[in-house]
Amino acid sequence: DVDEDVERMESGRAALVSAVAGTLASLPLALIGREVTGLVISEALVLVTCAVFGVTYRYIVRRDLGNIQLKSGAAAGFALVRVLGQLESTQVLPGSWTALEYQAVALFVGQSVVMFLAAALALDLCMKLEVIQPFPSRK
Repeated sequence: DVDEDVERMESGRAALVSAVAGTLASLPLALIGREVTGLVISEALVLVTCAVFGVTYRYIVRRDLGNIQLKSGAAAGFALVRVLGQLESTQVLPGSWTALEYQAVALFVGQSVVMFLAAALALDLCMKLEVIQPFPSRK
């Protein structure tokens, strides 16, 4: 039997840890060639995205903390969806990109991978230290 109040609290913790870890990890790459206004908006989106990742990751991994394929697949899947969504929104074919556009895409890919892996590692550590309970929580 699942205590929904406990699960909400644990999901909130997972969202918080993931949001902080992912946002901090993304900052070095986000700082390259950005104005402050663009950086604030970009990092706010990273914060929200990483929070959603944290909740989802907790439900994906559950108590299977030793399954590296599952954990890395969750992070890679989120990174892939983020990158593909950004590429789709540009509506520009890769063959017509300038060198700066290729560089921007490479930075975005790198940022996406780094932020979700950092969030996953932070969540994994917190679950192993029992700061966050994997789903379902033990009573």
